[in-house]
Amino acid sequence: MQAELTRLRAEREVFTAEQDRLKARLAATEQELADVVAATERLAGKDERIAELTGRVTELTERVSAVSAELATMSARAAALESDVDILRRERDALRAELASTRQERDSVRLRLLDAELALAAGESDEDSPVAESTVDAERVLAAERRAGELARELEATRQTLSWRVTRPLRAVRRKIPRT
Repeated sequence: MQAELTRLRAEREVFTAEQDRLKARLAATEQELADVVAATERLAGKDERIAELTGRVTELTERVSAVSAELATMSARAAALESDVDILRRERDALRAELASTRQERDSVRLRLLDAELALAAGESDEDSPVAESTVDAERVLAAERRAGELARELEATRQTLSWRVTRPLRAVRRKIPRT
């Protein structure tokens, strides 16, 4: 998931740089357009020159339109990426919360298991421990097993998503890079 976030951030930076480049190009094109319009006014008496400048103005107008459309597309893609990043962050936070609660439940079950093993090792009989407690423990164990099954299915569903499969090579590369 971190690799996906890193990839999305890198793409957003690329799109932002491309957007800045296109804005600069748009400003230069608008300046060229203003220059052509000024030249057209100075040469109003020359029909041939006017036709040439009119063609250039049309060309520049088309370029401005193309750059504007490209800029709008890049802005939309950047917004979509930001939305995806927000969704992934919320999913990550929800999974972390579930993981924390599952770990707490696991630790609780381990402690009860250790207590039971200590009681058996100390020679306590089943008569000393109430039956109701063992029933509650059995229900808790069943609930924990159900919860673990649900989490396993949810994890498998996450691994089947397109984004998980697409970023598999990035995760493999990340595992091979030594961390400092």
